[in-house]
Amino acid sequence: QQINFGFQKLDLWAQEVNADICLYGHLHIPDAWMEGKTLFLNPGSISRPRGVINERLYAKVEISDDAFQVD
Repeated sequence: QQINFGFQKLDLWAQEVNADICLYGHLHIPDAWMEGKTLFLNPGSISRPRGVINERLYAKVEISDDAFQVD
């Protein structure tokens, strides 16, 4: 899904497929939030960081049967 014009389409898609985690990128700006039961996560960029947090970042996601943790 493209997010050039906001996150509504991405949110609707995540609901359609019953996603627990929705990873997205291309913006190079780290962000994370919960919407209902879905975690939306943009890990940022290790090569071309942008935005207020101008650090090289990535996300490590640990998934178990009943939870997930993002570092």
